[in-house]
Amino acid sequence: MPGIRIYLSHPLQELADRWIADTSDDLKGADLFHPLRVIVPNRNMKRWLQMYMARKGIVAAHIRFQYVEDGIRSLLEGIAGEYNPQVLRPLDLQGRILHLLLQDLKSDSPLWPLLTQRESHSAREGSGEESLRIFQLSQRMTDLFTNYEYHRVGTLEDWREIDSDLTLDVFADSKFDDSLAADGLFEEQRKLYRAATVEYGKDEQKLNLSVLHADRVPVSEYARRVLKGDVKKGEAPTVYLFGLSLLSRYHISLIRHLSDHYSFRAYLPDLVPGLFKRSANENDEQWSPIEFTAEFRPENDLFAGWKKSFAELLGLLETAFRGRIEWYGRNSDRTYPLGRFHDALLKGSIHPITDRIHIGCCPGERREVETVYQCILQAMRDDPTLELTDIAVLVPDMEHYRPYILDVFERDRTATDRPLIPYNLSDYSAARESHFASGVRALFQLIRGDFTRSEVFELLYNPCCQHAIGIDRETVAEWLRLFDDAGIRRFFDAADRSAQVGTPTDGERSDAFTFLRGLRSLYLGMFLEPDDLLSDGLRPHSLFLVDRTALLKLIDFVQRLYQWQQELKREFTGRERFDKTMEFIDGFLSIPASNNEEQEVRDHMESELRLYDLRLFKDFTLLEQAMLASLTGIAGGRGHYLAGGVTVCSLQPMRPVPFRHIYIAGLGEGQFPPREDRSTLNLLSRDPSVSAGGLPHSNIATGEKARLLLYETLLSATDRIVLLYNGRDTTRDRELLPCSPLNELISYLKKADSPKTEDLVERLPLKLYSRQYTGRNSYLFCNLSRPDIRLLNLSSIRTPPPPSPSLAAGTKVDQPLATDIQIAHLISFLRHPVEAVIKRQMRLYDSRIEDDSLHDDEPFHITDEEIWGMSSLVIERALMLMSEGTSNSAGTAINDAVSSIQGEFADRLPVPPYDEIALKKYRSPDFIELLEMAGPILHSHPFRRIRLADESAVQVNVKGRSIRLTGEIPFLSYADGHATILHVTDRNFTNRVLFPLLFQLLVLERTRSFRWHSFTICIIAIKNGKTQLLQYANNPERTLRSTYIEDLLDEYLAGDLNYLPLRLDLLSKDMWKSDFFDTAVGDAIRRRLEDEALESEVDFMDLLRVIPPKIDDDILSRMRKRWEPIVTLSIPVDDGSSRKGKSTDKTAEKQSRTQSKKQAEKRPAKSSKKQSKKGSKS
Repeated sequence: MPGIRIYLSHPLQELADRWIADTSDDLKGADLFHPLRVIVPNRNMKRWLQMYMARKGIVAAHIRFQYVEDGIRSLLEGIAGEYNPQVLRPLDLQGRILHLLLQDLKSDSPLWPLLTQRESHSAREGSGEESLRIFQLSQRMTDLFTNYEYHRVGTLEDWREIDSDLTLDVFADSKFDDSLAADGLFEEQRKLYRAATVEYGKDEQKLNLSVLHADRVPVSEYARRVLKGDVKKGEAPTVYLFGLSLLSRYHISLIRHLSDHYSFRAYLPDLVPGLFKRSANENDEQWSPIEFTAEFRPENDLFAGWKKSFAELLGLLETAFRGRIEWYGRNSDRTYPLGRFHDALLKGSIHPITDRIHIGCCPGERREVETVYQCILQAMRDDPTLELTDIAVLVPDMEHYRPYILDVFERDRTATDRPLIPYNLSDYSAARESHFASGVRALFQLIRGDFTRSEVFELLYNPCCQHAIGIDRETVAEWLRLFDDAGIRRFFDAADRSAQVGTPTDGERSDAFTFLRGLRSLYLGMFLEPDDLLSDGLRPHSLFLVDRTALLKLIDFVQRLYQWQQELKREFTGRERFDKTMEFIDGFLSIPASNNEEQEVRDHMESELRLYDLRLFKDFTLLEQAMLASLTGIAGGRGHYLAGGVTVCSLQPMRPVPFRHIYIAGLGEGQFPPREDRSTLNLLSRDPSVSAGGLPHSNIATGEKARLLLYETLLSATDRIVLLYNGRDTTRDRELLPCSPLNELISYLKKADSPKTEDLVERLPLKLYSRQYTGRNSYLFCNLSRPDIRLLNLSSIRTPPPPSPSLAAGTKVDQPLATDIQIAHLISFLRHPVEAVIKRQMRLYDSRIEDDSLHDDEPFHITDEEIWGMSSLVIERALMLMSEGTSNSAGTAINDAVSSIQGEFADRLPVPPYDEIALKKYRSPDFIELLEMAGPILHSHPFRRIRLADESAVQVNVKGRSIRLTGEIPFLSYADGHATILHVTDRNFTNRVLFPLLFQLLVLERTRSFRWHSFTICIIAIKNGKTQLLQYANNPERTLRSTYIEDLLDEYLAGDLNYLPLRLDLLSKDMWKSDFFDTAVGDAIRRRLEDEALESEVDFMDLLRVIPPKIDDDILSRMRKRWEPIVTLSIPVDDGSSRKGKSTDKTAEKQSRTQSKKQAEKRPAKSSKKQSKKGSKS
């Protein structure tokens, strides 16, 4: 009786040779109408087999390659006889589920309230948001039922209440645990699945109503009915399975049933050799029978977790065929460069680290791709035998990495304008690069939006739209300039604006910045002079050097677009809406006859939409979501896989194919492996039999499948492996970690007794032109980019500037002129020393570059920087009005402050009525609450603005040089040696808010007029989502050097860029801990700062490219010297309430005064006199 014969070997080439030898006789007399059947896991394996056969001189025209799903269905059709029903496709199942859920929402007695969340979403019934949610739920349930069929087919047969002796589940245990039966979601999913597969359409058919695809049956039901037939006598046809490393219980069951009708031969990778008894002669390289022992001992295998999925697959095959299985294997001689490493992986033993495995930590995804690109160039130069088709670049998420790949690989071009490194790209959605798909999304965005200029021109810049109108890109650019000059921003006309946002209170200029007003101005410019003024204040626009024929096209285009937008908002039947929408799309998006790829996208979208029940499309949201979903399912590609250069693809969920060099990027934490699906809807994730380990579940767990995938990929490389991950978030300036499988591999490699394990993970710099690339003997530190090499050469020949000539002797000045330094500059120096020093040397403090070329949907002329400082300005002016008594309440003070700002910034604020929108936030209750909390403090203290300038500036002598510290302190109250500072902000509280106030107090301590003995800092800010009053008092146990300000100024004025670290506040959060400077380790801080310096070497201007970063060994003492006097200056006051500003402020003031008096009594009198003399002398 037919069964299955399985061949196990590694590498894959040996399996291919065995398969070719087995099929050679069959290929000679093969019938073109009955070709050989070969089932492969994916198109990559199919392509590799075809290429491998071509190298052997074998033609693959007589072989029919099929994937698992299609292959099994084809085998079922071969024995079905006259029974040939239509099979229920996933899209058919989704349409049924969507129809049932929508009907259930309208029912008074819902069948699935938990699935639809009827109670929580009942208020939004009939809205577009509700339709979107139901459509997404139908997609989700379709995917879940498909997974249940793969892993719990026995439960689905129970749900369909099948009364038959034949069950597809040969294991008789592919069911959910009985404890889930009492779950409400389990019961609702059972009813929904039965309604969608068994009972769907029966009521309509009784009423002679047509239901689309109501006669289709699920694949499992089709297989069960086919397999009930008698087994044909005679020689069974042979079916070949090649390279399958993951099969579900459902597929194994089907193959077992089909083995009664077919003879199967499987060629699988030998990933777990410890499961079999083999020939005692290790030199025997002949194929011989081996015995399955099922004695896989994970404790003896360092990679047991990575092999678990495949070990379970072999165990399931052995159980399913029950003695009708034959195992064959051979002892392979792996003589390629990574052969010994593969032996160690397969045996799970430790192997000395090899110089052909590289792990790199890159600061960003783009740097990962750049590193791969440069390594390929270096490899091609070092190895003349290496071909581009021997190299593969793999990423876990192609949609995320594709922009970086295109940017890097398309940058360097040859003389014929082709990429320097030819490559083929696959495994991404064609909707991302399809102009037709982008145009469809733009059309739907315009229908849903407010008819803005940006939405209209996003459509106009689409090539398909330009082809439909008959214009080019230059014409669209000219139209954009016309729109900008005519002031066209948003809404079609006044009625459209009123429908969206309402009519302005004054009723004037309600059509300002609308399309209709701007187009009227352009149209009238064709007949009238620009000096003419119409009664409604409209002037004709000048059309000097403007193509008037194209202008008429523009006016017609906008009018038709607005008409269609209003038309599609009407009520239609489902079929009418579908026809109208397709007519609308075809009217504005035209595909050139020569562009077959775009035509395929359009045809695919329409064909998939017609698989739905068109009655569902009465809801416009459902039609929109169905169209967008159909576009995302189109596979895209560039070139041919394994041909035409380097292969760039994603990590496939099935068996990878062999390459000499394999580069894997994107192995960072959170990027790989994909997240586990642990939602409450997924019954597989809640099945106790899975969590308890009762059933083999590795083909369900995403993490274990990913580990097997990485394990197979490592075994697929024969010469070199490069593994990269993003180790630095450059936007948030924080370190990122590698994924858990890569961490496990690093731990495995570090177990080898080799000195190379110390620097196993190499950290790459932020830029390719870093000087780290010079003289670095490492495979990853290679850079053959010509622009970067030129930059490096310029850096290497840089010579120090000549010393400045000595000044000519002149008249001696007894008192040199003082140098003014702002307090804010010293604060910036503490935060970022290098940036502050360079700004001082290049005098960049007051420079600001504004970009007025940006186009927005509204005529806003205020920059983000000014909007950022607007809140501080409003708070400061309102507090001044309240402290002076001009405004009695917080609301009145804010209104007065905003009115004064409107008059002062009239030329920068938006035009009416948009200026009110920009300033609306300052009249909100949350903003008023800030000032109301500050009211009691303002009334209890005489606050005033302190300006330190000219004679009142703080005089400091630094090495014979006179320095004056200048600046402002907006709200300071000083009485009897006690200083009170008030600071109000509408942002979240951090130590960055407290730090400048403390430094200002240190400066005030050096003045004569405001020399304090105690202080109180009152900060009103957002903390934990609430407005709170935070108070700080002076620390009586603080330690302060008398020359702290002088030492800081000395380092600031003589800043040496060769030794200053880039960021001394890198550890700012830790530094505010009370025991930081007593417990911190200098070496650890230095390493962190070195990493920061290496990766931020161009953080400020291109000048830093050639500055070698160097952190002193005594960095801890330097940080203590600069920061300890500040972080130990104050202590928080725990007042028990954040609402009582007046009482708590007085309590804190009393406490701080008492503490300062005690401290003054303990202070020796002589030291005070010496200090006063020293101060007067200076």
